[in-house]
Amino acid sequence: MRPAVTLPTEDSAAGEYARQLASLLGTAFQAADGTAIAADLLALAGVLADARAHLRQLADEATIAGATDMLAEFEREYGLPVRADRTDADRQADLIAKVRAARAGTPQSIAAALAPITTVTVYENTPSNVPQSPDYWAADHTYPLLAGARRHVFRWSVRADAAVLAVDDKAAAMRRIVAQMKPAHTAVTFHSNDPANGFRFDDTASLFDRDVFG
Repeated sequence: MRPAVTLPTEDSAAGEYARQLASLLGTAFQAADGTAIAADLLALAGVLADARAHLRQLADEATIAGATDMLAEFEREYGLPVRADRTDADRQADLIAKVRAARAGTPQSIAAALAPITTVTVYENTPSNVPQSPDYWAADHTYPLLAGARRHVFRWSVRADAAVLAVDDKAAAMRRIVAQMKPAHTAVTFHSNDPANGFRFDDTASLFDRDVFG
């Protein structure tokens, strides 16, 4: 009967590599816990485990989604402020949004670009849902031509959670991304209200009493 190989039992990356090494060496080396052979294999395995971890970290640093040490360099490369005071996750989210902002400024691509920061809904006006008053002059032409309500077809909005818009860093990052992506002839508004609910005046979800009357 073929003799069995005795393996170290340490529960770690080094222990896993040591068991693989012991299996490759075969039964001539019995690496039971506490033996010199086990100690030698664990030492060698520790080096291999560290080397693999460093290689994986280098691979992560090559992408903005996994970078930690390279975040400042990526921020400078993409024209973002270097903010070492923020969390790695927030800085990665801003960078991912910045890269996605290179796409066309459609509602879908704008929502996708902002997704690493927060979930948003983009609302557009269309010719069928804006007032149709035309451009006009004063009766005596004393002031320049004014844009009529039909021009609101070029206005659109981004709706996000109020708690997100209240965070200055996140709100600023969202505005930078949208400013980069939006068509130049359009105007955008950020808001947190749900258009389906209309304007809330005097219910528990309204701050009108507090901020206007109170």
